[in-house]
Amino acid sequence: MADYSDEMKALAQRLLALMSNITASYYPPCPRPDLTLGLQSHSDIGAITLLIQDDVGGLQVLKDGEWLLVDPLPNAILVLVADQTEIITNGNTKPVCTEP
Repeated sequence: MADYSDEMKALAQRLLALMSNITASYYPPCPRPDLTLGLQSHSDIGAITLLIQDDVGGLQVLKDGEWLLVDPLPNAILVLVADQTEIITNGNTKPVCTEP
């Protein structure tokens, strides 16, 4: 039982260490949407990106050389594979490239 407890403690400490590196960004709606600017096409540098969905569309992803519009799913969390995941999987996963 002590071994299990030690392993669970080590796992909890590892998870907490990983979670301490999470960056959260919040962008409130712009009162003048005609003045908003987007980002250039990019992939995120972390391991994964969690995108909390709302009713505002606009996310596009690159698939087979074509930009596809991603319909938002209300109350959903979109999980995007990012650059570090490609590195640690030796290229078996590809990061999501997004267009503004």
